Amino acid sequence: MSALREAPVEPAGRVAPPEVRREALLVVPSPTQMYSGLGRHLRRLVGVLGAEAPGLTVVTDDRDARCAGALARASAQAGAALRVLRGYPEQDTLDPAVPALDSLAGGTKAERLLLVLNGWANAWAIEEVCGIREAHAGCRLAFFPHYQPPSSVPMSTAQRERVSTALARVAEVADLVVHDSAAEAEAWDASGLSARDSRVCLLGGYLEPQDLTAPVGDAAPPVPGAAPASRRRGSEVLMVVDLNEWHRKGMDIVERLALRAALERASGRERVRFVVVGTEPRSALRARRCRLLSAAGVRFRGYLSEAELYQAYREADVYLMCSREEAYCLPVVEALSAGCPVVARPIGIAPEVVVPGRNGVLCEGEDPARWWRAIMEGLRLARTADPAQISASVGEYREENARAALAQALGPLLVVA
Repeated sequence: MSALREAPVEPAGRVAPPEVRREALLVVPSPTQMYSGLGRHLRRLVGVLGAEAPGLTVVTDDRDARCAGALARASAQAGAALRVLRGYPEQDTLDPAVPALDSLAGGTKAERLLLVLNGWANAWAIEEVCGIREAHAGCRLAFFPHYQPPSSVPMSTAQRERVSTALARVAEVADLVVHDSAAEAEAWDASGLSARDSRVCLLGGYLEPQDLTAPVGDAAPPVPGAAPASRRRGSEVLMVVDLNEWHRKGMDIVERLALRAALERASGRERVRFVVVGTEPRSALRARRCRLLSAAGVRFRGYLSEAELYQAYREADVYLMCSREEAYCLPVVEALSAGCPVVARPIGIAPEVVVPGRNGVLCEGEDPARWWRAIMEGLRLARTADPAQISASVGEYREENARAALAQALGPLLVVA
């Protein structure tokens, strides 16, 4: 009789030690309009960190009270602590009387995740965060350029030198650089500001329902991605721009286009009308140029709530982006998500999402006649294309995809090895 063998007892598997995650310190120098590309990226970043990090402290300054207030609401929603630095000067100088980031956050813990957003007048923030990273080997640092390299941005020689030095330092020190688009990553690499680990994250183009807190009239907030049921029939050209960046946003091209539109209307031909949304100009000269454009028939709507902005996308016949420099240009994606064809210069995200003849037109150069022909082509497309198909063309840029990509990029830095 054969002996019965006892089944071998497998040794109990070891219980994995609990995962230790870093707390996060997010430095946001001078936030801009909270519905701009930076504003939406910022709220997404706060939301992801609030969910993934055991503790989050957000540090910003008080140069723009409205934006600081919006950031405060986003931080509260994510359960993050907000520290507002008050009294920072406009220039690239850190007042010794203002507490340093390290002490403001209660002292830097040995294993904290540091995150900093780029801003051309805020080299001090990048320098200070880099100093914390270098002083604490257990810390990790993620940098979000968001803009084009400084070589393409107007600034004084002294400021350019300081900003370039700070950016070269953060590219060397950062554990991760997260770019908004492939075009932005290529521009930074070409400038010699590539980092040891650089990734591109898709930024969502849809306005989320919880953001639409001010519906137009009595209408319910629009559903993200819900394109109009009918095709466009008018000739309204929409732009979302910061009027304080006149040349970079191509407003000098718009001046010549508006003059031609006025002449066309006077002769009874095309009735193209330009609508501009965005911050009002701070300088008297730009304000005067806006008044001249208004006399030529351009409508300036100023700052809009997100509900009003999305409604503007839905009502426009074409969205126009003739900027000379863009790292991303979120309104291009938002307009497409609303079913609105786009006429754009092939920069930023535009080459990745605009398919000529299907959802828009790509146009290069400075010739206003060329831009006028592109707008005419865009208007013809608006009258024949299916808005639902235009909206579907940017489906991969939905908010949940953007959040997942961002969480995946930051995940390894949040875990203590």
